[in-house]
Amino acid sequence: PEVVDSEVGKYYFDDLADCNEALEKEIKATATLSVTQMPQIDASIPKLLLEGRQKIVPGKFTEKPAEDVHILLALVRLKSVESDVLLSLSIPFKGETPEAYMHKVEKYKGIFMKALHSFRVISLEVFSQVMVAQIYSRHTITRKLH
Repeated sequence: PEVVDSEVGKYYFDDLADCNEALEKEIKATATLSVTQMPQIDASIPKLLLEGRQKIVPGKFTEKPAEDVHILLALVRLKSVESDVLLSLSIPFKGETPEAYMHKVEKYKGIFMKALHSFRVISLEVFSQVMVAQIYSRHTITRKLH
């Protein structure tokens, strides 16, 4: 579905929560990423960072209790090829003290921000080739069903 820029972070966060079968979900903050934070991506391209929390059960077939997971989700909207690029990092709470956990989150957020700083799209052709592959794939499946 077509999702407007102001709602796209929530859309993908909710989608991730659905995939994780999250028992709880909360968006803590959203921010526009600047050219300084992502210098390899043109300033005209919308870029967003979302931070949130999900409570999930690790693994589908486990007796482990649900755990809190801090989510970092970066989004780059490549409207010229009708694609969104998502980069995410999940930081599970593993019984640390709240202070130790926040220190861990800040450490991994720093690493994530360094990755965003160096992220670049070398060629937009990959996105058009993926679309062609998806269309071809659907056509082939449809033909085999009939």
